[in-house]
Amino acid sequence: MFKNKQGAAFDNFDPALNQFDPSVANNATGDSPGSTTVAAKVGQKMQFNVVLNNPTIQTLTLELFNYLNSYVKILNSAYVKGNYLYIPLLSYEGLARFKAAPDHGGTIGFNDLGNLEIRGDTAAADPSATISCKEIAYSGLFEASAVTPFKVDFLRFTCLTDPQIDENITWFQKSYSGGVQQNPISPRAYFKPNQFQNFTIDITVSFTIGIDKGLKVDVLPSENVRLAFFVTMWTDQTLG
Repeated sequence: MFKNKQGAAFDNFDPALNQFDPSVANNATGDSPGSTTVAAKVGQKMQFNVVLNNPTIQTLTLELFNYLNSYVKILNSAYVKGNYLYIPLLSYEGLARFKAAPDHGGTIGFNDLGNLEIRGDTAAADPSATISCKEIAYSGLFEASAVTPFKVDFLRFTCLTDPQIDENITWFQKSYSGGVQQNPISPRAYFKPNQFQNFTIDITVSFTIGIDKGLKVDVLPSENVRLAFFVTMWTDQTLG
């Protein structure tokens, strides 16, 4: 993996042999061995748009990424609201509900288009909250965030109503070693009263997304939130 020069330390880094530099390990640019660090250049960008849609009558917590501890895999009882039970569809309990109710009542999981669905009581005709992505199926983006971490330096937030601006976007990390940290981001703090588009806010914060990192936001009833991620550094997986 590393060049072993005679009389030198074993961990000398030689990019000709391996493109993973241990000096950038444990951050958004070096979480994955066998990857190259790519920085944004003039005339070049990496951007994707994620839509959080809540057509329900409940305020629901929608979570992005967080592959290691995601609510797609593990029940998070703190998120449960009314008939929205957040039971992971592919858990034993979720599959049992699937068998009893083929339309997945009370579960959370990906549909055939790769959109994430949070379902209530389908017998009561509860609508489903969804997370989707314009550029790629959100299911693919969710999986990719575990192996191709990235750094965001700019977030464009768009919503339908003024009250949604008061709901924090919380970046958080929960590692497999038990470490937990989080940082709430207030869209209202970045709101410019004289801006032309009343509910479009440019949030100039920097954070990383990887296998143990994610975002969460409480989305109000009948709200639709769009998050445009402007990525300044990401990993480019190499094929050996």
